[in-house]
Amino acid sequence: MKTDRVRDFKPELYTVGLWRHECERVFCDKLVNNKDKDTVIDAIHTISIESFGMEAEINEKFNRDKHFLFTDFLTPDERDEEGTITSFGPRNYEAVTDIDFVRKRANECMEDFNMEPKNTKKLELVLFNDALKHLLKISRILKQPRSSGMLVGVGGSGKQSLTRLASSIERMEYKQIELVKNYGEKDLKEDIKKYFEITGRFGRNCCFILTDSEIKKEEFLEFINMILSTG
Repeated sequence: MKTDRVRDFKPELYTVGLWRHECERVFCDKLVNNKDKDTVIDAIHTISIESFGMEAEINEKFNRDKHFLFTDFLTPDERDEEGTITSFGPRNYEAVTDIDFVRKRANECMEDFNMEPKNTKKLELVLFNDALKHLLKISRILKQPRSSGMLVGVGGSGKQSLTRLASSIERMEYKQIELVKNYGEKDLKEDIKKYFEITGRFGRNCCFILTDSEIKKEEFLEFINMILSTG
């Protein structure tokens, strides 16, 4: 019996874990301090007991520090003796209780990323617990059709690197504008046109990231806003 993945839990408890997880993603991820997050998590805990019952089991399995981690990259790709991928692992969204098990898989995915010849900028991330949880959140965002996210934090905290890793995990092309001298509105439109061609004409998944340092003019944000508002 595997105890790292949530396969031996009864369906009712799994449903509670999934509901709590979705509530935390929808509400907690938009809050900026731990005090507010703890308030929402306590409210989720109270409502889950009132709505689902199973008070003893919920108190045992869920609190601020104990919860299910949901992700879709727990099953690795199959490779031949030379390391070439013969079949992709299924991307089933499932829960896991052992964060070290997820860390091991994430490190394997990072090794796969670094083995790709096209990835000249290698990743050497230390996936401590908070970084790993952020990776799962970014991966979840990218998994949603026509999704978007705003990652807020100090420079050098790993937002871009985690996004590059998450896009690789979700088998997406990673795109970012290359700033040159006199890069302007026309250049941005041409880059966006190329990315739309990748996704629209060729039907390939694409992750586009724009950092604050790349916003040379306020007009850049208008184009990004139009993309986000129309999907």
